[in-house]
Amino acid sequence: MKITVNKILLLAFAAAIFVSGCSTTEDDNFDNKTDSGIKIGVILPFSGECGAFGSPAMEAIQMAVEEINDAGGIWGKPLELIVVDSRSDPFEASLEAKRLILEDSVVAILGAEASPVSIEIRNMISEYNIIQISGASCAYQLTTDDLIDSIFYRTVLSDYYEARIIADKLAEWGDSTIRILYVDDDYGTGMAERIKNRFEFYGMVDKMVAFEPDKMSYAEQIESLFADVSPQDTPRVVLVAYPRCGGQIIRDWRASGYPARWIAADALKAQEFIEYAGAENVEGIYGVSPYNGDLSYEYFRDAYESFTGDDSRRHRCVENWYDATILLAYAILYADTLDPKMIGRALQIVSSPPGTTVTFGQFDYGKSIVEQTTVV
Repeated sequence: MKITVNKILLLAFAAAIFVSGCSTTEDDNFDNKTDSGIKIGVILPFSGECGAFGSPAMEAIQMAVEEINDAGGIWGKPLELIVVDSRSDPFEASLEAKRLILEDSVVAILGAEASPVSIEIRNMISEYNIIQISGASCAYQLTTDDLIDSIFYRTVLSDYYEARIIADKLAEWGDSTIRILYVDDDYGTGMAERIKNRFEFYGMVDKMVAFEPDKMSYAEQIESLFADVSPQDTPRVVLVAYPRCGGQIIRDWRASGYPARWIAADALKAQEFIEYAGAENVEGIYGVSPYNGDLSYEYFRDAYESFTGDDSRRHRCVENWYDATILLAYAILYADTLDPKMIGRALQIVSSPPGTTVTFGQFDYGKSIVEQTTVV
């Protein structure tokens, strides 16, 4: 027998999807097709520490769903989004994920933004074999934990790569010593450790100071970070934080009078960070964020601006949320079933080379390829 499979590789933003676990049992409780719309759960932060990320990500997802449904949806049925607020809280988000599965019968979940929230969702839903895809959670742990009956995917690179870029850039700038101020959670701790490990190839990490989010003041952490700095020195500091706590940290640092040269990790790419910190206080701070400036991204940028009235470059990972939604639709089409295990397998196929390149705005073209795919 010969097996002929046409694969699709979505390269709009060099999306990379990784698997952190595999289902071990078949689930026969999923109908192959549905008489109504196909329900997808969306868990994003519209409030709390990461509330700045929710709406831009949601708009990218909605843009993708509109493209999918305009092309006839899946099996002639539209994708239906059931959206909940994670409130930037891992426990609350995990409860919402369980409710989406048990009460709303979603076939997959798009979420979350912050890595600690995605980890808690994954842990909660593992027993239900429901696919989870994030367009923003970059904690290395998400794709290294060996959890049975858990399937997690993402369309953003892990923080392993961002940490290398930050450390390499600081060395390129001539920094021989740095300090790291980081949020004490799965995202912050992992990122800080990987920056430290990489930078030690070039120089020395003088000090690492952790902090908890949602505090009214970070004067104590600022004092701990800078107290031993000599008056003639201006240390380089890497800040790994979220918009609200990061903004408060910068305010407290300015009030302290200590000199510093800052570089901010990707989770601070939000207008709200500037607003919380004060525009006058962030002058001179460098930031890091995933970005692919190729032609397909420019097409996405134009479409996003037309759809939202906003510039996608002002927001973190919105292109990755678009990719996540489109890839999920291709996977369901390829699997030809709502069985999450089969959708998970299909995700790996449609997102991996070799295959036919399908870029931004070409869902209908990709759909036609999938529908012609045969396995003999």
